[in-house]
Amino acid sequence: MEKGQRTDKASRRRVQQREIAAAAGVSISTVSRVLNNVGNVTISHDVKERVRRAAIHLGYPVEQTEQLEQSTYKAEHIVLFINPVTQNASRDPFSSDIMAGVETECRQRSIHVSHIILEASAASTAFALEQIIDSDNDGFIFLGTDNGPLLEQVCALHDTVVLINAEHEDLPIDTFLPDNDRGARSAVRYLLQHGHRKILHATDLLRPTIRRRHDAYRAVLEAANIPYEPDLVLNIGEVGLDTAYTHMKAFLAGPHPAFTAVFAANDATAIGIVRAIQEAGLSVPQDISVIGFDDSAFAAFLQPPLTTMRVEREELGRLAVRRLLERKQEPGLTPIRVELRSRLIERQSVAILSSIQ
Repeated sequence: MEKGQRTDKASRRRVQQREIAAAAGVSISTVSRVLNNVGNVTISHDVKERVRRAAIHLGYPVEQTEQLEQSTYKAEHIVLFINPVTQNASRDPFSSDIMAGVETECRQRSIHVSHIILEASAASTAFALEQIIDSDNDGFIFLGTDNGPLLEQVCALHDTVVLINAEHEDLPIDTFLPDNDRGARSAVRYLLQHGHRKILHATDLLRPTIRRRHDAYRAVLEAANIPYEPDLVLNIGEVGLDTAYTHMKAFLAGPHPAFTAVFAANDATAIGIVRAIQEAGLSVPQDISVIGFDDSAFAAFLQPPLTTMRVEREELGRLAVRRLLERKQEPGLTPIRVELRSRLIERQSVAILSSIQ
């Protein structure tokens, strides 16, 4: 009888662990390792916490879940490398929103985040490498870093590295990006659907991620049998309010080809473009239509409100943190490239051409 009772008790315990595994979305062996606090098995804080919550929900013995709660706590520290412009949300709202996503995800997981400014100098590069070599941080996130040689050295020094909003296709590094190609194609097609054929593109031809938007612009025009005109590409360098305004103002003041619409590489550029157009005595969208990219917080408050392609910036940051933790748990994971789809946000800055001629 006693033997039978022991068998029933053991059976109930096995079933309970199977239920915990199903509720937590992990294997039964993972549940067993977590519940028994196996010290020589690397299991992420996130997985331990999911198992703990599932165990509590299913009524696992209270004293054991309390022990488990103590075992799941682990101080973790991530370093986020940013460029100087990103510190100023008004100058780089796109990257600032990504940073907010990184910080939100880390805060929910009790992970501390440090920020290091990565300037375009040899001294800054050396400092970054020194931090990576000498630190015991759990991982590193690089935001908008175009310095390929630096990232190559970083990948050789540390397994847990993730890149956001930059392209280095030859490097074995997890990368998270907006879908710059499809998003730009959608923006240009939207202008074509509204009757526009002469479309000015304000962009930065040097930065790889922004260059993809230019390449998509060109591809859509050519697919529609519309000649690509280099004179309708306004290369403003660093895409932003000030540079867009200055270049567009000069462009409109001099001899220039006719155009009825502008595809701006991002919303900050679009706002600078709109101001220059309005100061030239023209109206948006009655004289010139404008479409942006990103759907930053101020896009809806422009006059007129800006039609744009929405990118979920905070989601990029959150996804990058999750992947960093996965890679910490399994350093041998195959690097991935995630391109987050954008969607059209229709407002009032694009008009149907036939209705205004």
